Amino acid sequence: MPEESVAEGLLARLEEGEDVGDVLRDDIERRDGVFFDEWTRTADGWQGVATPAGGAGTAEEPPPRRTRRDEPLNILIYVISDYGHDRDDDEVGGQAYVNLIKETFPKAKPDIRKLWKLQDDVHSNTSSKTFAKDIFWVSSEAEISGILYDQIHFMGHGRPVDGVIFEGKPFDRRELTREKVTSLPLKDDGVIILQGCFTESGPFYEWALDMAGGETERVCAFDDLCVIFWDYVEKEGKTTGRTDWHAKGNDDLMKIYRAVGLEDEE
Repeated sequence: MPEESVAEGLLARLEEGEDVGDVLRDDIERRDGVFFDEWTRTADGWQGVATPAGGAGTAEEPPPRRTRRDEPLNILIYVISDYGHDRDDDEVGGQAYVNLIKETFPKAKPDIRKLWKLQDDVHSNTSSKTFAKDIFWVSSEAEISGILYDQIHFMGHGRPVDGVIFEGKPFDRRELTREKVTSLPLKDDGVIILQGCFTESGPFYEWALDMAGGETERVCAFDDLCVIFWDYVEKEGKTTGRTDWHAKGNDDLMKIYRAVGLEDEE
């Protein structure tokens, strides 16, 4: 590509409001044939640890697409079961997580299914059969609307070996076969978040991995998720429970933060 065209393309991206750091890093990767896994903003500009492209089959793939918080992303949140409740002056557990996602991506139009399950204190009350029917309709509606999701969050309880549980049982993939669910409306670089304890094992994790094309880096799951991640802050003269990505140094939240491609704000 002629350098003039490249320069025009970079200028156009800047004029459209893209972060200057993102634009410059992409240009460096294009020109030098390197991908940067870690970046740090310093007084001298962006400094990265680079791995040369090519070579003897050891090159790293480009990092996940960086996500700006003001991008109009498509986000699906499906609540399998409850692990918290909502009070008038507080938000805890799953409700806090839903609110965190909504506040992080203010221009997104999140599709939130079965939100009431975060407010009824009933655990693991979605069956595999109900889930399969719901996902069939999610996929059908997305196909009609021409929507593909950037992020799909599944929220629920899990247990060792079995992974996410449905009415106290491991996930039954045969229900998906009966509903003819063979894929999720997920973008090629989209991610799946399994938000709950012991979600990195069991048949539900294996299904999610299949839905992400077998790419483990596109499925964010956990061994023993720390769900008590809200902070208490003063708001309008009263103490209110809220959470943010760095609340109490929660490593599990930061794992999700990285999975959705967010970068630290200055």
